[in-house]
Amino acid sequence: MTDSRFALIGPGRLGLRLVARLQERGWSCVAVRGRRQISDRLREQFAAGTLCDTWSAPAGWVPPRVVFATVPDDAIATVAVRLADAFDLTDSVVLHTSGLHGAALLDPCRARGARVGSWHPLQSFPALTAGPVRWDDVWCAVEGDPEAVRIGTDLATELGLNPWRIAAHDKIRYHAAASVAANLTHILVAEAARVLSSCGLPQGDGEHPLWPLVETSLRAALREPGLAHLSGPLARGDSATVACHLQVLSEPLGEAYRALAKVVRAARSRVGEG
Repeated sequence: MTDSRFALIGPGRLGLRLVARLQERGWSCVAVRGRRQISDRLREQFAAGTLCDTWSAPAGWVPPRVVFATVPDDAIATVAVRLADAFDLTDSVVLHTSGLHGAALLDPCRARGARVGSWHPLQSFPALTAGPVRWDDVWCAVEGDPEAVRIGTDLATELGLNPWRIAAHDKIRYHAAASVAANLTHILVAEAARVLSSCGLPQGDGEHPLWPLVETSLRAALREPGLAHLSGPLARGDSATVACHLQVLSEPLGEAYRALAKVVRAARSRVGEG
């Protein structure tokens, strides 16, 4: 891409990691806009004049080729209006990073000449204190205007991602699946670690003792569709063991366990019907 300048709105968890990744690949960040309290905390991490606390810009300032909106889902529409009110976007591609919504939320920017799209890496972006996050070979869902899709696809490839074009009407199901995979796994494993800690399970400086179990289970889950490789009492239909577990699990973890048992039974029923 000949113009390797970009701007970012929303220097949060994804935004900051995206800035770092783009800069590693030779891109130049020319503007970052965030809430004042965020900007003050981050000011030393960006070049002088890069951070903006208002939507005003110096006379003659032209938005770069690519503008990322890495803001919460409920802020995208407002950001789109503010961008459209502040700038001529004729030569810009505006991409939001919501996994839930399509490019339509950026219609005000489109009305000001921008090509708009959604650009969502299928990855979790925890706080920076959690350590590095993998980018290489992560899949990235791209959707929107043809030019935005082209730019988003090229950009994903340049960052080491695997781009794929998703239909706007599939985004809710896509995001629901991603959230189930990431959030439910995180919550359940974290709660399991807490319970094991109460049993006195030691943890040294290396990997957590749960990691081999969790890694093996996740690899098995992704090996083929369905629950063919599920192991343990839920897979066996061992109701007596499950009942024992429920006696010692406090709510709402026990409730979650019951709900997952229903998911397994429903999956088994679908297989039987098929």
